[in-house]
Amino acid sequence: MNALNHPELLRNQSYINGQWVNTNDGKTFPVQNPYDGSLLTELADLGAAEAEVAIHAADKAWREWRKVSVRERSNILLRWARLLEEHLEDNAKLLTLEQGKPLAQAQSDTQDIVVLLEWYAGEALRVHGQTLTPPNENLRLRTIKQPIGVVAAIAPWNYPSYLYL
Repeated sequence: MNALNHPELLRNQSYINGQWVNTNDGKTFPVQNPYDGSLLTELADLGAAEAEVAIHAADKAWREWRKVSVRERSNILLRWARLLEEHLEDNAKLLTLEQGKPLAQAQSDTQDIVVLLEWYAGEALRVHGQTLTPPNENLRLRTIKQPIGVVAAIAPWNYPSYLYL
């Protein structure tokens, strides 16, 4: 498989609190191509300490994110979609090298994420609450939609992009 058009897309650090960082102790783990066992890169082997820092940074960030207008949120998701489209070939190559799936499937998976991001960008503009029919006339029931906090998750390797959306 040809080299990446934009090799800077392959990062071996973790993005925490707006910065690319290594582990506190410098530990890494290998990522190998499942097809031929060749070494693709060494990734930062984060542990509990780095996870704690990431969770605190995410908690601080979401408090600001919840103040962002729906229009701006939509625009951010659309920008992400455009960047994925711009780098579709490289993203597909990376997925193929890391996961061993056929290149055509990796391209399709990446395009699916672009479509989902566009859909979510539209949904961001349609975040509305509801007024519900109460069980009796003395009540009023109303729902609102708003960010409520941070979630930490471990995603499977085969479709990680779908789970990060």
